[in-house]
Amino acid sequence: MKRFNCRKNIVLLLVIIISLLFTAGNVKAVLYIGDPVNPGPNINTSSVDIGPVVTVDGCTMYFSSDRPGGYGGWDIYVSTRESKNDNWGPAVNIGPTINDVNNEIVGSISPDGQSLYLHSDRPGGYGSWDLWVTTWTEVQAQTGSYFEWCTPVNLGETLNRSSDQIQPVISSDGFSLYYSSNQTSLGGFGGADL
Repeated sequence: MKRFNCRKNIVLLLVIIISLLFTAGNVKAVLYIGDPVNPGPNINTSSVDIGPVVTVDGCTMYFSSDRPGGYGGWDIYVSTRESKNDNWGPAVNIGPTINDVNNEIVGSISPDGQSLYLHSDRPGGYGSWDLWVTTWTEVQAQTGSYFEWCTPVNLGETLNRSSDQIQPVISSDGFSLYYSSNQTSLGGFGGADL
């Protein structure tokens, strides 16, 4: 009797597994993201405000804008909030260490919030638009220490060419960088490829 029950359980288990295998392809998950919510007048202006990048905690947003009062061209701005349930505070230009008379467009921020990846047509690059990174560093002053973004560093000719490289996105583990480029010399298909 015991042996029969064991075989019966094995057969039942096999039937369940086979049933799951045949129905697994038919299972569909529905992902509901929610309705778009305008972040409000602290972020959006009558100028073009693009490319929002939000830190992992959801409390700091970087974006680019050509609004008046910047350093020229497209500048990067930042807005913060106390929690995900609060409204975004007034957007502030992140300053001349990163923004200059050229164009700076934010691409992504590292998961730890310490590196901001951007593309820019600033001098010192290899083409018209290059990939750059700036890091958040502690500065020691007589009045105490504070944090600020360092001068952006070009990511070098391994990534940057005479063509355009734009929209750098760092992976969650920090080991891969995805970007768009119109280079054809390294296997591109024409136009903008990833």
